[in-house]
Amino acid sequence: MPKRRDADLTRMIGARIRALRLERGFTQEDLAERIGLQPGSLSRVETGAMGPSFVTLGELSRIFGVPMSLILDGVTTQPDLGLSDEELKLVHLFREVPTEYRPQLTELVKVAARLPTR
Repeated sequence: MPKRRDADLTRMIGARIRALRLERGFTQEDLAERIGLQPGSLSRVETGAMGPSFVTLGELSRIFGVPMSLILDGVTTQPDLGLSDEELKLVHLFREVPTEYRPQLTELVKVAARLPTR
């Protein structure tokens, strides 16, 4: 593959990582710490100055809750569940809640769903 195409691909992957990071509400510092990178290294990945390792891609995939294919080529094999962006964000945030607290959170959401609207 010509160098130009390599650079373009690295920039596109970095842009997808940045978009996912922002969509999930992470700062560069937060995400870098979670995946074991220095914030400056994550910045270089996001700008396309440096490509992510396979280990980093795996960690990003796990943290974002998306298949690696979405990060690499923008393709997902997950079915479209018809969820809004807000609903998807809640699902991703729920995945970050420690397992032992999930039942209480689920009960809280059930109670909130029965509250009258104003």
